[in-house]
Amino acid sequence: LGMHNDSLLPIPTAYARDSRTAEPAVVRLSVPLERIVSGRRIDRTWGLPGGGRTVMSWTVLGQPDEVATITVIHPVLGERTIAVPLRATAPTG
Repeated sequence: LGMHNDSLLPIPTAYARDSRTAEPAVVRLSVPLERIVSGRRIDRTWGLPGGGRTVMSWTVLGQPDEVATITVIHPVLGERTIAVPLRATAPTG
């Protein structure tokens, strides 16, 4: 999952950050904890600079074409849920 701030202004503003009123965006993966091989089920990002980007990734156990949902909740920008079909990957090792 990539989150991008296409604005010139940072999220949150320097004032919000300095006054400690800024809250993080929360990212939640809808997969049971025991099926997550790598990555956090619930993660936070505290901000993005203007033009900045952050990337989160997960490795999960599941069936091909099973759908996982990722929900991003931001205190100012709202909530968005994305459905992601799982895909098979070749084993490594």
